[in-house]
Amino acid sequence: MEKLREKIGQFFSYRINRISAVVFLLVFIMNCLVVPTSDDFGYMINDGFLDILKREYIQYMTWTGRSVAHLIARVFLALPKIVFNIFDSLCFVVLTRVMSAHACGGRDEEKPLLYGLTVLLVFLFVPLFGQTVLWETGACNYLWTTAIVMLFLLPYRRGETKKNALLFLPAGIIAGWTNENTGGALILMILYFIGSDLVQKRKVQGWKWLGLAGALIGFAALILAPGNKVRAADFVSGNGMAYELIHDFTDFLSVLDRGQLILWLLFGALAAYLVYSGKRRWMDPAAYAVSGLAAVAAIILTPVQVLFDRSMFGATILIITGIVCAFALLEEDGLIRKGMVLLCGIFVTLASLRYTRALADLAYTRYQYMGREAYVQAQKEAGNVNPVVPQLYREFETDYNPYHGLSDLSIYRRQWMNEYYSYMHGIESVQSTPLSKWNTIYRDGDPQLHNITDYDAYLAAVAENPAYTAVITSGRLNDAYAPFIEGLKKYGLQGTAENGYVIGLLSGGTITEGSYSASPGEMDTMLGGHYCYWASNPDPVSADVLVDGIEYTNDHAGITVVVFSSEKDRVVDSITFIPDSDQGGIRYYIEK
Repeated sequence: MEKLREKIGQFFSYRINRISAVVFLLVFIMNCLVVPTSDDFGYMINDGFLDILKREYIQYMTWTGRSVAHLIARVFLALPKIVFNIFDSLCFVVLTRVMSAHACGGRDEEKPLLYGLTVLLVFLFVPLFGQTVLWETGACNYLWTTAIVMLFLLPYRRGETKKNALLFLPAGIIAGWTNENTGGALILMILYFIGSDLVQKRKVQGWKWLGLAGALIGFAALILAPGNKVRAADFVSGNGMAYELIHDFTDFLSVLDRGQLILWLLFGALAAYLVYSGKRRWMDPAAYAVSGLAAVAAIILTPVQVLFDRSMFGATILIITGIVCAFALLEEDGLIRKGMVLLCGIFVTLASLRYTRALADLAYTRYQYMGREAYVQAQKEAGNVNPVVPQLYREFETDYNPYHGLSDLSIYRRQWMNEYYSYMHGIESVQSTPLSKWNTIYRDGDPQLHNITDYDAYLAAVAENPAYTAVITSGRLNDAYAPFIEGLKKYGLQGTAENGYVIGLLSGGTITEGSYSASPGEMDTMLGGHYCYWASNPDPVSADVLVDGIEYTNDHAGITVVVFSSEKDRVVDSITFIPDSDQGGIRYYIEK
């Protein structure tokens, strides 16, 4: 124990290690607040490690070649979240420390000021920090792969002599097999370091060639994956090659102008000062920046749109590395060092404000998510395996939240994310609706009714319960609704019409009022002590059901049924039925 205390004390005696510990803690707190979303639900599904390998092989053949990133993601998502929180926070520290080490070049000693500046630049300027650093699937695709690339490049930067040269072949394969544009930048950087040796007439050590060979093999495995061709089919455009090239080129310029402008201005000023001051090693920071620029431009060659989004993470890391590399060369200049201190002060202030706001955003998102999880579990226990859940309220969202730029659970039951979510929670389906509509209707609704998605079964359940009164209305109906009309006639609906309107009141198992007629209608009644008005209308948005002046329809074409319970003295469900839908009844609302 005494030796352990001594080692810990020795570790924290270095200021850079104390800074690293603070960085780890700050990122760890953020990680602990982050909740799953999007691809996480799909990658969580597995039946052991062999099944993980099988699923990744299928994805390699049918969607994408990023096997290294997705294997990391699948393994983490099979483990408790706390494991990822710890290792992801460590990975962020490792990446930023390695960037600082790249800046210091051949020197063993890292500079605390330089490292602090590196962390601040990454925190403030990488795109979509939440998606690229904190989101489990996203972090494995961007943070982790970029850390692998930068770690692999570090011996090249330091010009080290390696005895275990053969290891650089498999290591290079892993590094090259990480991410499309970052993998290409990796190869450019290796070529730069080998070229520097050749220009300076130094012997190129064998491990460097093996590393390059490995990177080329890994990059080829990534790019030539059969799944890439399948995925590319989703991005086919009919606008012609000339349009696509101009479109992508202008988007490329937009990334430099709007996403990375401050970084490029800072790098440009430092590069000019390096040349002016006669520093011979100005090519090193330029190499990182040019590789980052190439990583941005490489997206033009892919079918996806060129945007300052998570695909630009690795490119931005390389540009930032070029900046801190330039600072390292100029750090002994008194004016530059004062500028670094001033810049750190400004960035710390800005980062503190952003971090505090990000914590509030992440905490509120977690609060909503955990409440939704509890609701789904309660509904499942009550027998409702087709729940309606609230969409996350996103007014306070920041770039540090993984949900920023990603979709929440869909309004559609059969959307892929909803199906993954349902599988992971052991339910049949789930659909979402805005929080305000959920609070009004579904939060305290009847789980037995919410569980029914079949039209005839739904009408039977309403008719058989003496506590239920159903208000029925519609927009203009066509011939496809004939089976629906026949279903209502079983309960006494009167009238015949072609392409008409339904309006009625189902109570005690019988439609006591209303009809199916050629013209829209309106009705009102008292439900307990509550005044209810409802009307059919050619415009489905205007086919209203109002109880005490509150709207209870979901504004969809079709036949809408709003159920009032005398036992609970409130509306317990609202559902709209349409033909030819695999979504079941519609219980979602699209905010206008």
